[in-house]
Amino acid sequence: MSLIGALSIANGSLANVNRQFAVLSQNVANANTPGYVAETATQRSVTADGVGLGVLTGPATRNIDTALQERLLVQNAAVSNLQTQQSALSAIDAVQGTPGDGSDLASLLGDLQNQFSTLLNAPDSEPQQDQVVASATTLARGINALSDAYTAQRQSAQGDLVSAVGTLNTTLQTIGQLSDQIIALKAGGRSIAHLENQRDGAVKTLSQLVQAKTLWQPNGDMLVTTAGGMALPTRGDAALQTSSAILQPGACYPGGGVPAIMFGSTDVTAQLTGGRIGADLTLRDSTLPTFQAE
Repeated sequence: MSLIGALSIANGSLANVNRQFAVLSQNVANANTPGYVAETATQRSVTADGVGLGVLTGPATRNIDTALQERLLVQNAAVSNLQTQQSALSAIDAVQGTPGDGSDLASLLGDLQNQFSTLLNAPDSEPQQDQVVASATTLARGINALSDAYTAQRQSAQGDLVSAVGTLNTTLQTIGQLSDQIIALKAGGRSIAHLENQRDGAVKTLSQLVQAKTLWQPNGDMLVTTAGGMALPTRGDAALQTSSAILQPGACYPGGGVPAIMFGSTDVTAQLTGGRIGADLTLRDSTLPTFQAE
């Protein structure tokens, strides 16, 4: 082997070692970065006619458990869903008051009943008549406050739904853009790990909005579907759409003045479950209308 050949092999080996150290340094630096997946630098020996010609450094790859990743997305959707519902229902609980403290509706109703019972013993007592009226007024105010709280939280769910659908569309487009870059780099044999980490960050945001599934493709692309299997758009002008609306107490979905979520000409509201969007839909179309009716 010539001196130049030997130096070339040594230079390639040093470059490979340098690459290994760079990946290791990156992993250490991002050890506490949320969503970061550790990378591994790949390498393979090069030979010709049984003669070693050094080491060829390949693109970095990620050490990721795809099954665990899918379970994480499901949990993200569940937690976000519960947090959204808890926030709305806490506001309702605050208006209802604490049972037994005298300000809750049950206590106010009981007080009014007691005042009527006392009035029966002295129906011509003006002070007692005034007390009945005062108790009835307090109860009416409590009922009105609760009704207003239901309406306000339902309207809040509608407003948040419009915002969440907009964020969903933006996130899906980000996934599509990153996928296009990944496909191009992978076709050229270059590292895509850093872009995959970025795409996973977008998928995490997506999972907090709605329960979704991701399907990795051999060319590096990623398909995104709802839990029910409906494909979500990650490219082009296609997007989910809904509209703002002022919800009256008697408004209902579908067909009662409450806007649907559309994909083109198709109503896909029922396809969007879990996450923040699923919680907003449940609050708007089921939980709060039921409370209002009761």
